[in-house]
Amino acid sequence: MASFFSLIKAYGSESAFLLLLAVVYSFHLSTGLFWDEAEVYTVLPALEMAVSESGGWFQIPTLGGEKLLGISPLSILSGWLGLKAAGLSYFAARLPAIIVALAGLVVTYAFSMDLMSRRTGAAFFSAAILATMWGYFTQGHLLIPETFEGVLLTVMVWMMMRWHRYSARAKVFQREINVVSGVIGGVFALLFLTTGAMGVLKVLTVTSLFIAFSGHWGRLSAFRWKLAAAVFLWIGFPWLLFVGVKTGESAYLLHYIQQTLPGALMGKGLVSITLDSAFRALIVDSLPWTFLVIPMAYHLFMEGQRRRTFWQNYTQEVALLLAWIVMVTVFAVLDSSHTQEPVLSFYAMLPALALLTGLYVSEILESSWLPLMFKAGLDGTILMWVGGSLLITVFIFQVLPDDYGALDWTLAGQAELREIWLIKPIMLDNPFPIWKLWLLPVPFVMFIGAGFLFWVSAREQYQHLPGTLVFVSTTMLVLVILVVIPVFERSLDSRLEGFFNRHLVTKSLFTMAPDTSWGYDAAKAYFYATRRGFQQGQPQPEIVAPSQLGDMLSVYPSAIGVSMENSYYQTSKEVRAHLRIADNVWSWHFSAWDIVRAVFRREYWQYPRFRRHLILFESLMVDEPVSVALPEPSET
Repeated sequence: MASFFSLIKAYGSESAFLLLLAVVYSFHLSTGLFWDEAEVYTVLPALEMAVSESGGWFQIPTLGGEKLLGISPLSILSGWLGLKAAGLSYFAARLPAIIVALAGLVVTYAFSMDLMSRRTGAAFFSAAILATMWGYFTQGHLLIPETFEGVLLTVMVWMMMRWHRYSARAKVFQREINVVSGVIGGVFALLFLTTGAMGVLKVLTVTSLFIAFSGHWGRLSAFRWKLAAAVFLWIGFPWLLFVGVKTGESAYLLHYIQQTLPGALMGKGLVSITLDSAFRALIVDSLPWTFLVIPMAYHLFMEGQRRRTFWQNYTQEVALLLAWIVMVTVFAVLDSSHTQEPVLSFYAMLPALALLTGLYVSEILESSWLPLMFKAGLDGTILMWVGGSLLITVFIFQVLPDDYGALDWTLAGQAELREIWLIKPIMLDNPFPIWKLWLLPVPFVMFIGAGFLFWVSAREQYQHLPGTLVFVSTTMLVLVILVVIPVFERSLDSRLEGFFNRHLVTKSLFTMAPDTSWGYDAAKAYFYATRRGFQQGQPQPEIVAPSQLGDMLSVYPSAIGVSMENSYYQTSKEVRAHLRIADNVWSWHFSAWDIVRAVFRREYWQYPRFRRHLILFESLMVDEPVSVALPEPSET
C-alpha cells in the first residue's frame, strides 16, 4: 500500500488510478468470471459454424446466420485457436484465459513500474488490460477470444508507442505520422463498414488512450494537440455508438419477439422489458466508455484552457463527428434488419453533443467551468432520458399492433385487460424494478463531476486537489461498476427470466385461442406447472391435468415459432419430446437475452444444461407417483 501511494506522489493520481484499474479488472477477470460457464457454451456453436461468410458493404456481417454486431475476425480467429489448443473442454478452455489474466496482472504491474517514469506505462498497459477485459461487457462473456485479442492489441500498440515516442524526441517523422494517422483512420472506417464493430472500437480505445495520454511527455505540439483532439471525438463517438448498438440490439430482439408471438407483448410486460433494455444499454453498458472519456477530457480540455484556441482547433473535428453521425445513420438505414437503429443511434449521440457544446461555449466565453458544465450535465441528462422516452414511443408505434392506442389503460380498463389477456401475473410478479430509479441521476452526476473537476483544475490554489478527486471518485466508480451494478444486473436478469419462464408462453397461448375455454385452461396449466411444479422440483398433478397438457401442446409449436406440418403431434413420444424442449427453453437459468436468443436461433439443443433438463423433465413426466397420461393423436 505504501508503494502504491508513493506511485501517486511520484507520478500523479491519474497514472496510479489507471494502474489500479488494470489490477482490479484483472482480478475480476480471473476470479469473478471463472464460474460463468455460459461463455464456453455460447462460443462453441458459433465457432463450429463456417467463418468464411462476410456481410459486405454497408451490412452487418453474419456468421452462420447470426448478426456479428460485436465479433471481429480477430476475435473469431483467436477464440478458435484458444479453444482448439485447449481441446474444447470446459476447464481446459478456461485455463489459458485464467493464466493470461494472471500473467496480465503481473506484467501490468512490472512494466508500469518500469515505464511510468516515462509517463506512459500506466496509460498504455491499463488500456491493453481494458481491451482484454472488454469481453465482460460485450459478446456474451467471450473471455477466451477477448484475452487473446487483448494480447495482440497490446503488442500492436506497444510498437506504435515506441515509434511515437521516438518521433516526438527526435522531432522527425511528423509528416509521416500525419499520413499514417489518416491511413489508420481510413482503415478504421473500412473495418467499421465490413467487420464487427466492437473489434474496431477496441482498437480505437487502446490507440486513443495511448495518444491522449501522450500529454504526459510534455506540452503537445500543434499537430499532436490537434491529433489528440480528433482522437477524443473518435473515442466519444464509439462510446455513444456502443450504447446505440446495444439499445438497437434490444429493439431488434423485441421486434422479433413481437413477430413470433403476435399479440403477446401487449401490456406492462413490454414496457417493463423496454425500460430494462434502455437502462442496461444506457447505464451498465456505457459506464466503461465513460471511464475512458472523462480522463481524456480532463487532459485535453485543460490543454485547451491554456491555449485559448479550443474552437479554432476543433472546427474540423466537429465536422468529423457530424460526418460519423451521418455515416452511422446511413449505415443503419441500409441495413434493413435494424429498422429502429437510426433513431436509436442519433438519440445516443445527444448527450455527447450536449457535453461538447457546453465545453465549446465555455472556451469561447472564457468563463467559469462549473456553471456551463452544470448546464451541459443537466442538458445531457435530460436529452438522455428524453431519448429513452423516444425509445418507448418508437416501440409503441412501430413494434406494437396497430390497435394498441385504442386500448383502455384506465384502472378499470387495465382490470379488464388482466382478465382478457392474462396480464395479472405479469403485473404482480414482474413490476418495473423500483431500485433502478436511483440510476436515473447517474449520467447527471457523471457530467457534473467532470465539470467540477475541470472547474477546480482551473484554480491555482487547488492545483493538487483535482488529482486526488479524480483518484477517489474514479475508484468509487470502479467499486460501483464491479460490485453494485453486477448485483442489480443479476436481479434484473432474474426478473426478466421469470417473465419469460412463466408469463410469455402463458399469455401467448391464451392469445392464440381467446375464444375457447381450453385455451385459457392450457395457459393457466402451463403457468402453474412451471411456477409451482417444475421450479420446485415437484410436479403438481392436481393442477397439470392430462387434457390441459395435450391441448396446450397442440398450439405450442406456433407459440415458440417452430413450424410444423400438422397442428397436433403424431405420437405420445413426440409430445413428450416437444414438451421437454418447451421446458428447456423457458427454464434456462441464464440471462433473459440468452434465453430468447437460444429460442429464436433454435440452437437450444446444443447446450449441455438443456440436456440435463431433458433428463429431469422426462423423469417428471413418466416417474411415479406422478403419471401423466398423454392423449392419443386424433384421427383427424
